[in-house]
Amino acid sequence: MESLARGLERRSPELSDRLTAVVVSAPAAPAGQVIARHTLGTAIGLPPSMAWAPRAGDEDEWSFVGWGTAARIHAAGQDRFAELRARGDRLFDRMERAAALPFAPRLFGGFSFDPAQSALDPNHEGGSVPRAPQTSRSAFGDASEEASSVLRAAGPSWGAFGDASFVLPRVLYGYFGSQAFLAAFVPEAEATAATVMLDELRRALGAPRVAMPAPPVQVTVGDGGEPAWNALVSRALAEIDRRTFAKVVLCRTRHLTFSRDPDAPGAFAFLDAHFGDCTRFFFKRDAATFLGASPERLLFVRGRRVVTEALAGSIARSRGGDDPEARARLLASDKDRAEHTFVIDAVRDALAPSCESLTIRPTPEVRSLSHVHHLATPIVGTLSERSHVLDLVRRLHPTPALCGSPKAAARAFILANEPAPRGWYGGGVGWFDARGDGAIAVAIRSALLTARDAWIYAGAGIVRGSDPSRELAETIVKERAMRDALGAPP
Repeated sequence: MESLARGLERRSPELSDRLTAVVVSAPAAPAGQVIARHTLGTAIGLPPSMAWAPRAGDEDEWSFVGWGTAARIHAAGQDRFAELRARGDRLFDRMERAAALPFAPRLFGGFSFDPAQSALDPNHEGGSVPRAPQTSRSAFGDASEEASSVLRAAGPSWGAFGDASFVLPRVLYGYFGSQAFLAAFVPEAEATAATVMLDELRRALGAPRVAMPAPPVQVTVGDGGEPAWNALVSRALAEIDRRTFAKVVLCRTRHLTFSRDPDAPGAFAFLDAHFGDCTRFFFKRDAATFLGASPERLLFVRGRRVVTEALAGSIARSRGGDDPEARARLLASDKDRAEHTFVIDAVRDALAPSCESLTIRPTPEVRSLSHVHHLATPIVGTLSERSHVLDLVRRLHPTPALCGSPKAAARAFILANEPAPRGWYGGGVGWFDARGDGAIAVAIRSALLTARDAWIYAGAGIVRGSDPSRELAETIVKERAMRDALGAPP
């Protein structure tokens, strides 16, 4: 079994072979518990390559864990979503639909916040290698050298992810309620051997789990560059006063150093167990892993139904209880309501031309997570005609919740002033299938792990009336989930 898996993994991810799905039933278990079973990856000689667990109550019901790569597609530049769709269609045309697979085949992956921060390297199988903006000097001034010196090492770590890339895992575990399956995507000639492999995996999943004590780990946390952050926010406020833009979302990056390699699957298992109200994701490319627990959905498309939301404006949550005072302050905050309205208007402008109906609640609700409250407005539409999820993503991304308003001016400020490229942070992660249906979460509340380093990303929306120290406190609250998952001190 191990030799088969390793042989398959060495194959080019873009061969012309037709692929068939070999499917067997499996014991049901949450994605976090499955990915944390390191013995499964060891058994087939492949590390976990992805995991996806939608938040409770979402229409996107299935959770997944994948090992290895049967095929990969990638794209870069301003036309990346159209390229991904075209390459995805060609890949799906090579696949035989297995009757036992409970849905259309789907690809899992994501895309960066902005293609200007990466350039396609045709010699890199994964896609693109990031580069900094062409110049750090612009009409907005210089990015902070102090922060750049701390975070510059994060840039190359995004190289294996590329601008936009999606994969078909070699082996896929799917779970929903009491249903679960294991699937292998292989050339037809290897179907029999794949069936043997899946049967062994099924027995391993059904065996009692043995808890292994984790070796101790020491974590050193960087200072987060508070002076540089305050200077960055002050520059943004100056541009708001000049009416360059009305809102810009700034990213703050915290660097962690570990005494041994961090346990990325274990961190995902923690997120899966403790943040069921968020979409949990895990994507591994070469030696780097991007994972997180996002509270924000960018798009869900099934047939002609489209679901999204505005999620902007936040306040720290007190420990325990319903926290009614903080919820009331958030609802009454002119600053947060203004920030929220920018997002609603942008979503309406992006989706209304494609919808025969679009329902937006007149007032936001408060969505309470473990560490923070958010203003949230669900948005549901009926498309005039069936549209591929990536076509709608192209219109919608990035929303003012991760970029700003007006979009072009806010984006230019971000690229010129943030000290390190965002990579996939602030982009999107998720899946799409052969019919064009899909689910994409905004890639926030997340971290990039490489060897003994991690970079935790957190953002804050800056509008007139923002205070640098309060925005800093907001980012500290937002990074708490990933710090807890990685075992970092508060």
